[in-house]
Amino acid sequence: MGRFRLFNEEEGLTWRSFLAIVFSAVVILPIQIYMTLATPISVAWPAVILLLFTELAYFFHSPLSRQEGFIIYFVSSVAIGGSVLVEGMIPFLNFPYRVYMVQSPYFKALGFDKEVPWWFVPPISSEAILKRTLLHPDWLFYIGLLILGFIIYLGTILPMTFILAQLYIEIEKLPFPIGRVQAETIISLTERDPERFDKFILSAVIGVIYSLILYGFPIITLTFFGKAFSVTGSMIWSFLDLTQALQVIIPGAIFGVSLDLLNVASAWVIPSYLVITATIASILAYVVGNAIALKLPLDIFKWWQQDWFPGAGLVWLYQRSYFDLWLSAYIGVSIAAGIMPFILEYKNYARAFSNLKSLPESVKKAGYISLTPLLTVYFLSVAASIALFKYLVPRFPIILLLPFVAWGFIWPFISAWSIGMTGFAPAQPPMLREATILFSGYKDLDVWFAGWVAQPGNAPGVIVNAFQVGYWCGVTPKTYLKAAFMAMPLLFIFSLIYVDMFWRMAPMPSAFYPWIEVTWPISVLNWVIWPTFVRKGFLPTISSEFIIGFFLVSAILAVVLKILKLPLAVLIGVLWGITSMPHPLVGATIGVIVGKILEKKLGKEKWDRDKVVIVAGLTLGNAVAIAFAASLLLISRSLWALPY
Repeated sequence: MGRFRLFNEEEGLTWRSFLAIVFSAVVILPIQIYMTLATPISVAWPAVILLLFTELAYFFHSPLSRQEGFIIYFVSSVAIGGSVLVEGMIPFLNFPYRVYMVQSPYFKALGFDKEVPWWFVPPISSEAILKRTLLHPDWLFYIGLLILGFIIYLGTILPMTFILAQLYIEIEKLPFPIGRVQAETIISLTERDPERFDKFILSAVIGVIYSLILYGFPIITLTFFGKAFSVTGSMIWSFLDLTQALQVIIPGAIFGVSLDLLNVASAWVIPSYLVITATIASILAYVVGNAIALKLPLDIFKWWQQDWFPGAGLVWLYQRSYFDLWLSAYIGVSIAAGIMPFILEYKNYARAFSNLKSLPESVKKAGYISLTPLLTVYFLSVAASIALFKYLVPRFPIILLLPFVAWGFIWPFISAWSIGMTGFAPAQPPMLREATILFSGYKDLDVWFAGWVAQPGNAPGVIVNAFQVGYWCGVTPKTYLKAAFMAMPLLFIFSLIYVDMFWRMAPMPSAFYPWIEVTWPISVLNWVIWPTFVRKGFLPTISSEFIIGFFLVSAILAVVLKILKLPLAVLIGVLWGITSMPHPLVGATIGVIVGKILEKKLGKEKWDRDKVVIVAGLTLGNAVAIAFAASLLLISRSLWALPY
């Protein structure tokens, strides 16, 4: 029997990369938790952690390999709760939120505080809540329920990941544009080839300077003067809102100007036809469509006509028009994007499933699993989620969950396809769960506290992207997942310790945690709206006519694309456009034009080689600038709290 090796030098899981994972859980995780509670700032920590450890390695004259760089970059995010492998969440941070939720003024005003199910949160009289601690026996059941839900989640995302990897990496060989940027970041920082490293560093410096002005300046002024000053008028927005000016000419239309340099640069690594398709779709929806719907006296547009008012800003009007007008259209296009490739490209799908039936030994060593165990684990996990839901909410009609089983299997194909072509995961059609509960007529409150049928969502596509980056960096899926599973216990253990520590320090929310003092009440308000709708007999405007109409148009478009031998991924461009505000896509279109000019000037071969390096450098610079500014804010807040 071969000796089990914890670390694998060739595959990148070494003591150095594992040290980076531990560092992430012990040092970066509490910073991330506090920033989540106190600020709206988001830092791309994996790039910052990789930069720190590559510099340390070079200082000690022992550079990291690209394999070690990959493990640090992708698995450090697991250790801080930023990876889809852990649902992109910090475990246990939801527990103080639940306690606040059931005691909130909204719950008390509506009488919901008397209908909270026993399995949602311990009794308010519990010592665990009175002392604000998670390290108490009263939380054991809830911790166990959270871990059980997490295991079910892994049981759905991992089998689907291997199926999608076979289809989109091995058979269709999608480009994974953002994956290329991530791979370039890892390779440039670890190997430092002089020709590419000089361009990488110059781009990173430009990214730092630009991002300090756009994102860092508001954070720095907030740190030293107590108020954020920004060219956009907001610490978290990177665009100028031109909507109010546009309302004079085209009422209902929304528009802005993106100031984010990465909006422009990222278009260099995405197929240009997707960017242009998405831009056209977004303008047709949010400029032309919004304006037309505001004027036509049709019942289907009444909610939009009620929600719109002169002087409203871009973000508000985007949210309202999306829900009032374009949600149904998005559902229709999503269904077509999920079904039509199965019909029109059935041979590729059949090959993917066939290849997984009998795997070569070399593929098994890389960590792939054959089809039968994958499907068995997947559907057993889905069944377990249904059984758990039925246990928690015994009176809800279980038959209404079955369509979500089918949709949960189809959506990852759409999502992974989008990620493989554009680098971006599409937003899942929202409120399907809420609409199902509303139409069911179920009146009890317990269903709103429970989860739902386990669905992989966008996670498998994101992990497939990581698999592809791993291949470019010389790391197999087996090693990547092995390292991730080593990081998961660290995340759960240290998040329990740190969330408990922060909760003991001050109530959540409170002045000590100012960001959640704003966001948690809004979150609770958004939650109570839905059960209130049920009890008042109100149903949201999801139009079956819009869904069917946009499905048929999209299906016909897919057939036409197939006949003309054009890429079916145009559907992904349409999906991207329907869910995106126009300004980032207009910025991306400008990027396409700039890219074509540079390609003509430098030559296609040189531009194809350099553009990924430049985007990788700009991305790193952006992360470093925001991390630096956020660190200043964190230090100032810590000093403010020190006397207390």
